[in-house]
Amino acid sequence: IQGIVGYKGKVHVAFGDVIDQEFETPDELANEIDRQIHNNYRVFPINLLAAGREDESITESVKSQLQEKLEQLPTGAHSYLVASYANPVNNQE
Repeated sequence: IQGIVGYKGKVHVAFGDVIDQEFETPDELANEIDRQIHNNYRVFPINLLAAGREDESITESVKSQLQEKLEQLPTGAHSYLVASYANPVNNQE
């Protein structure tokens, strides 16, 4: 629950297009929803850092933020946190 109620920092909210077409299967509908989520996702510097990208937006502050988040978790969970931040970058490729 902490992830839901804790401090978020910068937040981007986007709404996709109205889905008014018919789909043959639930999987096709799910694919359309996923497509809209990926297209509307705003990538932040912490996402780029986690994905191993170099970008001028990755400041020392961003590096410190990720490090602080990692320090709050057991070592075994670090790769999951990094992957969760990196996935939006990888999904847009």
